[in-house]
Amino acid sequence: MHAYGDESGHLRSLLNEDSDVFVLAVVAGEKYKCSSCPKRAVRRASDLREAKWNDMSEQEKRRVIDCFSDEARDLHFVCIVLESSNLRALSNLYLLYQDRTFEISWDLAVIALGYSLVLSPIVESANTNLSFTFDRLFGTKQSNQIVQRLGDEHPEIEVQHATSHGTTGIQAADCIAGAVADSYRNGRNWFEGTNVDVNFQTRELLTRMDQLLRDENKTGP
Repeated sequence: MHAYGDESGHLRSLLNEDSDVFVLAVVAGEKYKCSSCPKRAVRRASDLREAKWNDMSEQEKRRVIDCFSDEARDLHFVCIVLESSNLRALSNLYLLYQDRTFEISWDLAVIALGYSLVLSPIVESANTNLSFTFDRLFGTKQSNQIVQRLGDEHPEIEVQHATSHGTTGIQAADCIAGAVADSYRNGRNWFEGTNVDVNFQTRELLTRMDQLLRDENKTGP
């Protein structure tokens, strides 16, 4: 089984309240199933180089979601959604501003932790080996740090990063993340009336973050 991940928004912008929502999404299933809907979207649009949510028209977005609905029986959709208010409610939030809670930059650590939590139910339901590819962010060094963290949490998963342009599975995750972000920003529920059932792991991530910040406050200087 293959899984692909992407994000919508930026965590540091969310902390500074320059952004309103951050979404991390994973699409998992057989490789060709994860790729089929983005490929179909590009084939049907003469001016679309890849299926990126923010670059698509309303009609193209609807076609992708309807395609996901048709393939939903064979795909897993899992997301985490964070808003500025979620971060402000964390214990010892000042530690994030000081960036001292994690061994790597706090936003990279939280992305790695988020992916770990999102992948957990997929690993449990998979009856075969799982590989996971996420969208390369910032640069290779930072992305490799996420790979290392994920490897520590899930040594049974083969983890790598790639660009969305060459990886249609990542484009599928981008579309799910974008559709979910739309629902928070604009109240647009793209999944209403479809078979797409998104499993949210937001509470689990916030609980882990809160506990890590509490523990750091007890042991820090």
